[in-house]
Amino acid sequence: MRPWTVAPVLALVLAVQASAAHAPAPTQPKQPEKGPGSTEYAHKEVVKSDHGAGDTQYWIFEPAQPKPAGKIPLIVFMHGWAAMEPDGYLGWIEHMVKRGNIVLYPRYQATALTPVEKFTDHAFIAIKNAIMELKNDIHVQADLDKLATIGHSYGGVLSANLAALAKKNELPAFKAVMCVQPGTNGFDGWGKVYADYAEIPADTLLLTVAGDRDIVVRDVDSKRIFKAASTVRTENKDYILVRTDEHGAPKLEAHHLAPAAAGALIDAQDFYGYWKWFDGLTDAAFFKKNREYALGNTDKQRFMGKWSDGKPVVEPLVTKDPESLKAEKPDQAEARQDRGEQRAERRER
Repeated sequence: MRPWTVAPVLALVLAVQASAAHAPAPTQPKQPEKGPGSTEYAHKEVVKSDHGAGDTQYWIFEPAQPKPAGKIPLIVFMHGWAAMEPDGYLGWIEHMVKRGNIVLYPRYQATALTPVEKFTDHAFIAIKNAIMELKNDIHVQADLDKLATIGHSYGGVLSANLAALAKKNELPAFKAVMCVQPGTNGFDGWGKVYADYAEIPADTLLLTVAGDRDIVVRDVDSKRIFKAASTVRTENKDYILVRTDEHGAPKLEAHHLAPAAAGALIDAQDFYGYWKWFDGLTDAAFFKKNREYALGNTDKQRFMGKWSDGKPVVEPLVTKDPESLKAEKPDQAEARQDRGEQRAERRER
């Protein structure tokens, strides 16, 4: 190359690099329009009412416009420690209700000083009271053959407790159970808080979910519950590790509050992760459809959407053997996914 050609080429390279440096970062995937986790809603409004007080207070969320004519599934949503009102999870709750479910939100603790060993008992009292309340004609009627529970943080442990102790508390079985970043954060030392998870029925559909940047409860109880639920058939349960993806802005970080669903906290991890998985789990348990979105380590279960530049979001790790997993750093996960995509492209050629 002649010396007089170097400067223009170098200038062009620098200009391209500068342009790339100032280009806007890719944006997150938008909520899908069809399927689990999507905006495909059967109802336009949510009716909220609260009942009781203190440790056994509860909220009922019912679909409206149109009001369901028959009985519909009942989902028990167990909040994290000290999240005693539903505002922090309202986006997720309204999503479930608009899909055609009644959502019950038991408070289970009047204050942060409520003894932890009482949480499960308080939840059962609230659930039984709510079932009685729902028999009134002013409410949408609940189909107790389609009963499920989901819980976050301390509530994830309590959801597993509900599933294990339902029969002893004279309640129908919980057909679907999802424990999202469950954990007591050491409070188990204050009293007996774990049920015998071998009592969870074999045909229960179960997911336990951890986040790779959850430094609050980590993965201890998500693994504990998965392993201890030994009666649940292997094909009916999965352990999921959600992984952080920093490719775009805002980044998708799998920290402890990632499942919270209020305002700006709602993101693609909700649509393609937490919401999708529980939608698929309940669809499978109640209506025998969409199982592949929740169980089986399938492409549909792992798919987390694509950034605006077309790059797939880093997939979660799904396994039947949680102890075998080692969380990867975001850049390692991204490189691993890139290699997988390149191999797939070569196969297609």
